Amino acid sequence: MILDWLPSPEGEFELAILPAEWLESMILIDQSEAPRDWVVRNEAVGLRAERYSLYLARSLNPSARVLWIAAETDRLGYDIELQAEGVVTAIEVKASTSKAVRFFLSDTEWSTAARLGDAYVVQFWGGVDLGAPAQNDYQRLRAEGYPIEFKNPIASIDQGSLISKPVNWEIMSNPLDGTNET
Repeated sequence: MILDWLPSPEGEFELAILPAEWLESMILIDQSEAPRDWVVRNEAVGLRAERYSLYLARSLNPSARVLWIAAETDRLGYDIELQAEGVVTAIEVKASTSKAVRFFLSDTEWSTAARLGDAYVVQFWGGVDLGAPAQNDYQRLRAEGYPIEFKNPIASIDQGSLISKPVNWEIMSNPLDGTNET
């Protein structure tokens, strides 16, 4: 670590004085940096897929009420709500530029899927092409069989047709060891 080899003044607190250009290069000063290209691309892919799912839901269910929940909040654990003939379906939209079926569920999405069971559907759009006009891309994806739907993904995991693995771990101090500050 850089601070381990820098000399620092003696005293109650050890300090290291770093040249400003080092701090700037370590991004300790300017936190307003624009998002990386991949973040912007992933958001664009996700937004396009949500619009595809909205269009699909409205075209297949012209008398249904279709709400774009994600346009207002991400706290409900799904993106689109379809209300048709007294049945409410929560649709979570996942998308990728790759055709490989692989997506992540947030803790909120997971718990919502578990709570709603068969009323929760994940729609996966694979092979999204941001370079193509949206209408052409949508028509191509529909012709290829997208979206792939996973009704009640938690049950599908339990039955073995989908697999899941933890990819993040929250680490915190143990409240039982007496070192936790309150």
